[in-house]
Amino acid sequence: MVEIHVCHANNDNKNAGGAYIIIRRVENEMRKYGYVFDYITMDEFVTTNNPDLDLLPGSVAHSAHLRGNRWLGHIKLPFYAYSIFKKCRYPIVHIDIDLAGKALLYAIPAKLSGSKVIVHSHSSGIDGDHRFLKGLAHKFGRQILPLFTDGYLACSQNAVRWMFPERIWKDAVVLFNGTDLTRFCYSEELRRKKRLELDVKNQLVIGNIGTICWRKNQLFLVDLLNALRKRGIDAILLLVGSGPVEWEQKVRDAAKQYDLSDRVRLLGVRSDTNELLNAMDLYVCPSFIEGAPVTLYEAQATGLPCIMSDTVSEDTIATDWLETASLKADLDAWCDQMMDLHMRFRGKRAICKMDDRYGLTHMAKALGDMYGSLLGRNAVNPSEAKNKSGGGNSVSCITAGKAAA
Repeated sequence: MVEIHVCHANNDNKNAGGAYIIIRRVENEMRKYGYVFDYITMDEFVTTNNPDLDLLPGSVAHSAHLRGNRWLGHIKLPFYAYSIFKKCRYPIVHIDIDLAGKALLYAIPAKLSGSKVIVHSHSSGIDGDHRFLKGLAHKFGRQILPLFTDGYLACSQNAVRWMFPERIWKDAVVLFNGTDLTRFCYSEELRRKKRLELDVKNQLVIGNIGTICWRKNQLFLVDLLNALRKRGIDAILLLVGSGPVEWEQKVRDAAKQYDLSDRVRLLGVRSDTNELLNAMDLYVCPSFIEGAPVTLYEAQATGLPCIMSDTVSEDTIATDWLETASLKADLDAWCDQMMDLHMRFRGKRAICKMDDRYGLTHMAKALGDMYGSLLGRNAVNPSEAKNKSGGGNSVSCITAGKAAA
């Protein structure tokens, strides 16, 4: 069977963002439909020795190495992207993005090279520095982006409205971030094992997984922990993920200010997030800006009671054990809601099951349908594809599993 290489743009494993993690996981399922994912990034791919992050056999990463000077890098990026797209003749370029201005840096060269272009919105706002300039580029970019786009995807309705002009909303498909429901599920054995490893006994374990940054608002979690401790609640905070050095230091400084340094644990990027979610008692996501964070789906899949800020899209609510709270509410209101949710679902996690439509299999089927529609290709039966694949020729110029410089 002929394998079709689809190039995913704006992803890399060095930064291990949520969009890359989702796409990398769904690729296992997509190969059953005859699709192989390659990647192109402004930054670079690295060897992580993490099977969830490193490339699958046959996939290739194109690393532009243009992050040194970001202003100059953004000027050079479309020319680099065009050279790759033209050489490899990708039938589809799938852009995972949070800003329309940057999406154009991939969409225009992809369209000019003859590829079908999918823009996949993964956010609902602007993060980082230079937000004013990013905002201007985004407002301009979202108006002309449809000229270079053939398919519109988003992780939530908020992400649709953020990325695309109103005339496009009816054409955009909301695709839930797929969760590996065989891996992310509740296990009493994993819970005991991981809590023992973390030296957690009877403490209330609050958790959050994501980049340590302003957008994710982890400083609010330190404030919450302090408020709980004032109530006499024996709690600790697990922060999984990494971020800019200055933001990680801000979290440490806040913990030190409250005399909570031994209660706030920055665990860095981990490959055992399913085990860590099992070890937690509450998952709290107080983000200022989000599309639909995959970690919230994973937390729900493990039956973990969750609270998210009302700035996160309601599309993320897949179960009865995820609730919203306003960032305008005071800490006491958050603490009350957290403890109420914890008590209601305590001891019930084993019976909390998430619907299959939030799984990787469903996401892969939806992606396969969109790809097939753009290519005029009939739907592929996964079992048939699996039986016929092996030794098939790729329509891409890339066949080796080595990263391209």
